Amino acid sequence: MCFIDRSGSNLYRFGVISVSDIPDEGGATEIWNLEHSGIELGINTSTFYDMAIIDNAMYMIHNNGSVTIVKYEGGAWATPVTLENKVPGGSWKTANAVDIDGDDSKEIVVAGWSALDNNFYVLKPDLFEILKSYNVATLKPQLGETGRMNGGSVGDIDQDGKMDIVFGSRSATPVGAIVRIEYQGGDIGDSASYSYQTIDSLLVTSEGQRFDMVKIANIDDDPYLEVLYTDGNQINRVPLAVLDFDLGVSVNEEIVPNEFYVSQNYPNPFNPSTTIQFGLTKQTEVSLKIYDILGREIVTLIQNELRSAGTYNVTFNASVLASGTYIYKLTANNQTISKKMNLIK
Repeated sequence: MCFIDRSGSNLYRFGVISVSDIPDEGGATEIWNLEHSGIELGINTSTFYDMAIIDNAMYMIHNNGSVTIVKYEGGAWATPVTLENKVPGGSWKTANAVDIDGDDSKEIVVAGWSALDNNFYVLKPDLFEILKSYNVATLKPQLGETGRMNGGSVGDIDQDGKMDIVFGSRSATPVGAIVRIEYQGGDIGDSASYSYQTIDSLLVTSEGQRFDMVKIANIDDDPYLEVLYTDGNQINRVPLAVLDFDLGVSVNEEIVPNEFYVSQNYPNPFNPSTTIQFGLTKQTEVSLKIYDILGREIVTLIQNELRSAGTYNVTFNASVLASGTYIYKLTANNQTISKKMNLIK
C-alpha cells in the first residue's frame, strides 16, 4: 500500500507499507511494515494532494505543479526525482493511471485543481524527459471560469473500446458539474482526440459541495458501467449519485444546430421502435416524455437531464404498447415542442 502525506515540512511525505500474517478471521494480529518513506529525503515541501502508480513507480503531484517520482528498481528504492511545472496548480484526487490509446503503456490523466488552470492533462513516462506533460484542453466550457476539478475515475462506460475519463468539480458553473472525456483516437496530447460532455449537474443547487469521490464501476447486470459520485466535504453532505448509461440516447456534439428543434420521429408509422431526433444550441436541461392520445403520460425517456449543445437521437421501443396514436413532448430552452406518431402492429 502506498500513501502521500499532506504535511509540507515533516512527517513522512510519502510511504510504502506492506502487511503480513493476516489472520483468516480478523483479530488485528496482522503485522504492518513501513518499507520506505520520504523522511529526511529532502523532498520539495509543497503539499501533496494526489498520486498515481505506474509499474514500479509512484508519481506524486504537488500543489505547486511539480511531480516527484519514486521508483523501486534493482532491488532498492531510487533517489526521488522532482520535475517542475508538470501540472500547474496541482491536482485533487483526479490522477489515474490508464492505457488511454491501447498501446500497452499507461499514462496518467489529471485535471488541474486551480481555478486559474482547470485544464485536462496527460502525463506520460518518457525516455528523454522522464515524464512528458501534455496540456490537452481547457475545461472552462464545462466548468465556467472559476470551476475546479475534484476527484476522477477511468473506464470504458459504454463498452465501445474508447476510454472514458470522468471528473467531479467544485465551484463550477453549472454547480456540481460532472464531466466525461472520451478518447476518440489519435494523438493523446491533442484536444481533438477527445470528446467532452457534462453528464450531470442536478444533484445540488448550492456551491458548498465538492465532488471528489468519483468511481466508474459495474453495479448492475447490464454490460455497461455506471458513474458513482459523492462529496468529501465535511458539511452539507449529499447522497450518493449513480449515473447509468442510456443505450437509447446517442449524441453528436460536433453537429450543433443553429436553432432548437425536434424532428418528426422516423420511421412513422413504426413497429415497434422509432427514433426521435432533437438539436440543442446550448447546454440546457431536457425532458422527453411520451403520452397517449388522451394526454396521459406513458413513458419518460429523459427526465430533467443536463445536455450539452449537439444533435441527439433517442430510441423509443413501444413493444409493450397497443397500436394507436401517441404524442411525444420535448422540453428544453424554456420551450416545449409536441408531435404525433403512429404505432401500427
